Amino acid sequence: MVCSEHFAEECFERCLHVEGSQRTLRPGSVPSIWMNKNFQEPYTSRSVQNRKKQTNYFCLSYRLDWTGKNSREEPKGIVFLSKLLLVFQHCHLCFSANPALSVTQTGTMMTIQSSCSCCSETFIWQIQPYLLGKFPVGNLLLSFAILCAGASVNKVLLVFRHMGMLIYSEPTYYYHQRHLLIPAIVSFWRSYQAKIINSLNGKEVTLAGDG
Repeated sequence: MVCSEHFAEECFERCLHVEGSQRTLRPGSVPSIWMNKNFQEPYTSRSVQNRKKQTNYFCLSYRLDWTGKNSREEPKGIVFLSKLLLVFQHCHLCFSANPALSVTQTGTMMTIQSSCSCCSETFIWQIQPYLLGKFPVGNLLLSFAILCAGASVNKVLLVFRHMGMLIYSEPTYYYHQRHLLIPAIVSFWRSYQAKIINSLNGKEVTLAGDG
């Protein structure tokens, strides 16, 4: 099979002289680049740049731009399990069809394990990263959002259950609040308070009080 990868760059022309615009093959062009499917390009500075170009992410909306954002700022969406499993119709290692799949849940996070009978390999994929090595980020972010919004955890979890969304139990929220969220807030406040006091060191200040 011959595709654009087998033609040199000078074999193409663009409708607009703008990088990224649609390009067409020049008449009479001959494929001159032949690559074996097992060929691996050596890791040179040029190959690294090529790999970066191949993995460039382009979005039409600023809301979907995740570059340079942390886990809280990164865009998130609701994914249906039936649609998610479509990605696992083939083995991710040898590309054989219909590997054995198993799905487990940890609060808002799903873990999918794909076991292939052809290559005898197992591929494990989790839909969320971990924080502190053991807490799914989505679980902590949900607890953080409920706490900061002053919302009722009962109502929020009830809304998710009506939607059929995977969610943790109420005691998990209070565990997050007691052992992670409140200590983090107190630690931040104390460091912020100390920073303000240090900035006022040696300066005259006016204090006001009530009663």
